[in-house]
Formats: sequence, C-alpha cells, structure tokens
Amino acid sequence: CLNFADEESKLRRQGDLVEFRSEPGRDSLRSLEMLHEIRASIMRGCEGFHLLYQPVVDARTERLMGAEALLRWKSSRYGTVPPDRFIPILESDPLFPELGEWILREAIAGSKKMRQQNPDFVVNVNLSYSQLEKPEFADRVLQILKEQGCPPSQVCLEVTERCHQAEIQRHPHRAGRFRDRLFLGRHSQRDSL
Repeated sequence: CLNFADEESKLRRQGDLVEFRSEPGRDSLRSLEMLHEIRASIMRGCEGFHLLYQPVVDARTERLMGAEALLRWKSSRYGTVPPDRFIPILESDPLFPELGEWILREAIAGSKKMRQQNPDFVVNVNLSYSQLEKPEFADRVLQILKEQGCPPSQVCLEVTERCHQAEIQRHPHRAGRFRDRLFLGRHSQRDSL
C-alpha cells in the first residue's frame, strides 16, 4: 500500500499527497473500464485515436519551425476524452509502446508534406516511460524513421519530466543510453510538464 502510494505520488502526481484505498471506488472502476476500452481500441489498430498538431513558431521571426503531435481519443462509449483523463491511465500500460509506435508513424506521415517544403521543419513526439523501458526501443524508432524515409534531424522525441525522473530513479545507468543511440544533438529534449 505504501509503495503504491509512494510511486503514485512521485510518478503521476508530482509529489502530491496520495491516499490509498483498497476498495475500488467509483473513479478507479471508471478508470479500469476506460483502460479496457482503450486497450480494445489499440487492439483494433488504434481505432478512435488521432493526432492534432500544435505549431511551434520562432518567437523572434514568427517562422514556423515545426509542430508537436498531440494524441487525442474518441470512443463510442465515452465520446471525446480529454488527454489528461486517458493518458495517465494508459502511460504505464503494457500496450502503450504499441500505441507509441503508431503515434510516431502517424506523426512522421502527417508531417511529411511540411517536412518536404521546409527541410528545417521538426515534428515533436512525446514519449512514455513504458516505451523507454523496452530494450528494443531505440532500434524500433530508427527502423520507423528508415521505413518512413524521415531523417532523424526532423523528429524530436520529447521525454516528459515525470518520465525522465522515473528513468533516472529506476535505471540510473541507462539514463544516457538513449541519448547516445538515438537522441542526437538539438532534437532531443525534456518537456517541463
């Protein structure tokens, strides 16, 4: 119980107090039901998921520099679900890496026209800790980039602060491994979220 509350506090609530209850409450049952629905969506080829793109603009020149791919989900049962409702439920789920690959492929494909018109255009894609935990993660990303014909310099993989802290706490020896294999130079960063 204490371990659960401690992990929940560190990884999902940015250190806020977490109360542990062993009996399933209405919120936890709803979360479990939603997780089941999300898993079913992923198993059906990421049905109901789509990406929106938030422009990244240079503040001095007002020039479009890139876009951040933002995951959205709509289900027949829940309608359009805000990302702060479904992403925390999904982030540590074993199926998230599969969805993460779909997100990366879609973001690269969706930004292809802009990347062709502007060689400096960069698409930003957020990562989850469960993706980084996979030993084959860096190889999979490189394979997807190759399949899509996208140079690594046009993709920025963003690691959320929560994800970064979890990685360092659980695997301090791995912290630089991804940077060495994959995150080259200016196109790797940590979100401050």
